[in-house]
Amino acid sequence: RASGLDFELHSDGLVVAARTVRGFEEYCELAALLRRLGHPGKVDVLDADALAEVEPALAAGRIAGGLHSRLDAHVRPEQLTAALARAVRAAGGEIRERFRVTSVRRAAGGWLVSGPEELRADSVVVAASLCSAQLLRPFGVRLPLVAGRGYSVAVRLDEPPAHALYLAEAKLALSPFADGVRLAGVLELGVRGVAVPPRTTLSAR
Repeated sequence: RASGLDFELHSDGLVVAARTVRGFEEYCELAALLRRLGHPGKVDVLDADALAEVEPALAAGRIAGGLHSRLDAHVRPEQLTAALARAVRAAGGEIRERFRVTSVRRAAGGWLVSGPEELRADSVVVAASLCSAQLLRPFGVRLPLVAGRGYSVAVRLDEPPAHALYLAEAKLALSPFADGVRLAGVLELGVRGVAVPPRTTLSAR
């Protein structure tokens, strides 16, 4: 934003809501751990009534309590990446799409990036998700990366939450935006391929 990028940003913090006493206690312990580790943001531990005042979408009679992490923010990721792409092009940069990079190596006065063709560059930023580990290994860099896959769906709600909301027991995240709410959940670690397993659903009970 300070650089003039145009994208949707919400800085109202994150509300974590627990329906059970056990779930509430687990997140109280998490808040205490964050404080011990020097977490720079304020995390309020709130009972059911106080949490419902902060987040009107919650019913005090149906929750045990939760947290309000004031430092958290969320963005529309597709808007942010589009804004970054526009900024790169406006500065004279070129974006090669569907260009699968197979290696990065030093060359006289710069770098060679290999793929469908070889490109010369003065400098290289490696941001290739899981493939970053393979690209950086020849330089002695070891990145302990594990593949992860999540699922989300965008919906319209008559009364969307005012904050980003995480339902502790359901492990479901709700991110409100100007034109709807994104529900995300189900995280698979160590996955390979892009096929979605059958009967994959988001559920909040």
